[in-house]
Amino acid sequence: PAPEPSPTAAAAEGCSVDFEVGVAPPIKKYSGPVQVTYPFNTSGGVKFKLPEENETNNPMYRFFRDELGIEYVPKWVAASGDVAAQKMAAAMAAGDLPEMFTTSGEQYEILVENDTLADIKDIFERVATPLVKEKLQYPDGKQWIPLMRKGGLLGTAVAMIEANVEMVGYIRQDLLDKLNMPVPKTLEELDETVRKMHETKEIKYGVFCDKSGLHYLLSPVFGAFGVMPRVWLKSPDGKLEYGSINPGIKDALAWLRKWYADGLMDPEFYAKSRWDDLKMVADHGVHWGEWWWTRQAMTVEKEVPGVRWFMEMGAPKGPNGKYGRASAYSVGWNMVYLKGLAPEKIERALMHLNWEIENHANGLKYNSYGAMNWDELFLEGYDWEFTEDCEIRYADYNTGLMVRRVGYHYDNNAYPDFQLDRNKNVATWYAMDRSTLNKAQRMIASDFDARRRAAYQYLMDHKDEQIKDEWWGVPTERMVRLLPDLRVMEEQAFVGIVTGQRSLDAFDAFVKEWKQAGVIRSPRM
Repeated sequence: PAPEPSPTAAAAEGCSVDFEVGVAPPIKKYSGPVQVTYPFNTSGGVKFKLPEENETNNPMYRFFRDELGIEYVPKWVAASGDVAAQKMAAAMAAGDLPEMFTTSGEQYEILVENDTLADIKDIFERVATPLVKEKLQYPDGKQWIPLMRKGGLLGTAVAMIEANVEMVGYIRQDLLDKLNMPVPKTLEELDETVRKMHETKEIKYGVFCDKSGLHYLLSPVFGAFGVMPRVWLKSPDGKLEYGSINPGIKDALAWLRKWYADGLMDPEFYAKSRWDDLKMVADHGVHWGEWWWTRQAMTVEKEVPGVRWFMEMGAPKGPNGKYGRASAYSVGWNMVYLKGLAPEKIERALMHLNWEIENHANGLKYNSYGAMNWDELFLEGYDWEFTEDCEIRYADYNTGLMVRRVGYHYDNNAYPDFQLDRNKNVATWYAMDRSTLNKAQRMIASDFDARRRAAYQYLMDHKDEQIKDEWWGVPTERMVRLLPDLRVMEEQAFVGIVTGQRSLDAFDAFVKEWKQAGVIRSPRM
């Protein structure tokens, strides 16, 4: 079905479209919607076009309700991860959980132990389309292991696209040009480069980090020493060992500690967020970020005169030639349902999943431009608008973001290979004469998309950099009980060491305390 028209968008005088707009039809049409309570964890930043619009009154929400037959009722609305975590903790403590929600790790294990979750195996295998099972690698994909208990299935694996949160290097190309220096390939070269950049006085600091964590944004520095915090890696005897207690971590912390002491890191990095002010990254010479951060990096280029990023810097080689980046989270999220929930509600939710995968995988069957990253409805005045020369450009009211992370609407995380599939479509447009493309294709095949696509392709072409978490098992009772507090202890120890509040030898005390807790190794999985 064609999406509902924008109520206020009027075509620019004399302009017209030359492309077809549409989305996948419902797999099954219902006579009316069912209501399912769900946590609306939006992460903030959502823009609504009309005064009367909100999380439950917008074009995409109405599409879910009227076309897919499911009406998600907010259990709560949280505009940040911290607030969402607080809401979830309170709901678990009170025994007042949403009917459907995502969970993972120790929290998920507690729910399993308390017999809180519905076994959906029979419904899933009946309702999920062959395309869904293929794209989500069911049942053989490792991401399904935590969900398969006692012959049942306690939810669905929310798939992330491959390398979705792996780090690629962003470095100030304008400063490299000024200094006549190449993109650094080793940690020593990187150190020399950021120091010379810092000497120009055009940046405040050398290397960016924020409260996302040292283990996240600076994972390539740890990889330069052949180690990686927060992941489980195989030891020589074939068992898994927690990466944060590897002796090489101390070497990486020493390197970061030196950068911090020399003024190459923001003295309050641990209390700041790049999302609060995108321009703060321009105060640095180097910033590691996700491939999709190209959008934000290009925004910075527009807002800060002179800034220009090179967006494909690889993981630097360390003193012994080692290198690597933390690979995308392996287990990911689980979409689960409360035990006792009406089967019809579970079926409707799974039909939503069917639609999302069909719309992502086969978008070109229903429109002239293919699947969009945010699964937007591509409405004029919302997702796009005319320019003065009757071309089109992205508008400010993305219909997909209005229901981000509601139900199975998980942006471009529809299935692991989605971004590769999308890039193949867009790549064909780059090889064509632009005059033969329609307006939507020309907009999508913009410089923004080219640089974004190149950053992602770098990650795909350099999988040798990946240091993958080898843990795919069911957490032990001790892990469930102790890991949350131990990770807080780890973060405090690492930040304290880097900032000089603790000595470098405090790492040895941290390792000793961790080992005393007994959560250091697990059998081969």
